[in-house]
This record gives sequence, structure tokens and C-alpha cells, in this order.
Amino acid sequence: MAKAPFPEPLSEAARRWLLHLARRALRDAMAAKDPDATGLAVGVAERPDEDPRLEAPARVFVSWHDVRELVGCIGSLEPWPNLEQAVVRYAVQAGLHDPRTSPARPSRWHRMNGEISILGEPQQLECVGFDAIAETITPGRDGVILGIGSRQAVFLPVVWRQLPRPHDFLAALMRKAGLSPVHDGPRIRARVFLSETFGEPVVAPAHPGAAASHAGGNSLLVQYVH
Repeated sequence: MAKAPFPEPLSEAARRWLLHLARRALRDAMAAKDPDATGLAVGVAERPDEDPRLEAPARVFVSWHDVRELVGCIGSLEPWPNLEQAVVRYAVQAGLHDPRTSPARPSRWHRMNGEISILGEPQQLECVGFDAIAETITPGRDGVILGIGSRQAVFLPVVWRQLPRPHDFLAALMRKAGLSPVHDGPRIRARVFLSETFGEPVVAPAHPGAAASHAGGNSLLVQYVH
């Protein structure tokens, strides 16, 4: 059975700090290239010194959305030596260097929401093949790494929001890996993992007051998958 990244979820203070760290890192990286980004709001958060997990190794993915449109999502399945450093690294990469999307711009800043996923250690499934894996994985809970040899792809547990049926989830993941569910399906292998995922709330452009609250980092959207 897959294990959660931590025995207990991070405190709300630690989550706030990591989200603040991500937004500040992205703002600073944007400002280095575009003076218009210098004054973008990042809110205020204090580092909870009592939580040693902030300096512990961690597998981290960071994603950014413009309301609900993906700006970028980048991370690593291998543990980075330090959780805070991983958040900074992947916040910048996801915001500015995801090859699938256009980089973040100052004009989008007030609509953007960040999300951090801390992954548990992936566990190999004993079963082989598309149908067997579809029957084994747990919708809404399991992140999945799927593939054949070097051709692999990963979906975080949050992808179940868009693809709640296991067969649809796996078919999309196979396409992401460049594999065919029909021709390659019988041979695929999978690993599963759990994640602790938390993020800033989605801000609707029609509500300026909500945008101000978002920029200040006053609330969290939390999904702890265990």
C-alpha cells in the first residue's frame, strides 16, 4: 500500500508559508526579467520554525493556474534535499518554463493561484496491464506513474477531479506517455503514490474583493490524500 508523504499533514502555518514562498519566488523571478512585476503583491506569512519537515527531503510538484487555465506544473518524482528549496525551484519552473504553456505575466498575477503537492514514495503495483491496473487503483486517492521502459508519465491525485473514471484516467495517462491503450495496454506497469496537496483559492475575475484576499494569502484550499 502506498504511504503518505508524512505521518501527519503539515500544519496550516507551514502550508501558508510554503505557498507564500512559492509566490514570492515566482514574483522575484518575473521581476528579474520584467520591471512591471517588481511591485506584484505576495502577501505576508511567517515561517513556522518548529516544523523540521520544512528542511526535510521531499518529492514536490508545483502548479499555477490562471483561474482554472493551466499556467504550468513541474516537479520531481525523486526527493529534493530540502522541501523549501524544492518549492522555490519548481514554483519558478512551473510559472515560467513549462514548455506546454505560455509563461506567467504580470497582467495575470491577480488571477493566478498556486498549488503544491508533496508526494509519498511511489510503490510498484504487482499487477500488469491496463484493465488490471484500472481495477487496482483507487480513484481520488492514488497518483499514478505508468509506462513501459523509459516511456513513462505521471498524473497527480488532483487529476481525478477532471478524470474520475479509472479507465479514462489511465487512457489519458497512456496518451501522455506516448503509448496506445490498445497496443501497449496489456504490457504497461504502474506505480502509485499518495500526496498532500494544498493551494490558494481560485479567484473569479468578476469579484475584485476576492482577488485582493487571494493576493494576501488569507485562505487555503487543502486536499490531504492518505
